Amino acid sequence: MLKPVNPANGKLIRSYLEMTIEEVEKVLHLVKDAFNEWRETSFNVRAKLMLNASNVLRDQIEELSKLMTEEMGKPIVQSRVEIEKCA
Repeated sequence: MLKPVNPANGKLIRSYLEMTIEEVEKVLHLVKDAFNEWRETSFNVRAKLMLNASNVLRDQIEELSKLMTEEMGKPIVQSRVEIEKCA
């Protein structure tokens, strides 16, 4: 189990199951296939998908910034700025 803790107070945030070697290899294969598909995708389609990803980040900015702050000890304002920069 992976167990990130809040660096400010040492409390457990949540637990994550570790992946097996087989699961990691499967994901790597899927990523390779996705990359090969992506490189053949037109710029217009890529742009639409990236704009959608940007919207998802902005829609979840509070939840994601809270998680970043809890796991990294980063001030919440900096977490929000980082997510906005990624978006």
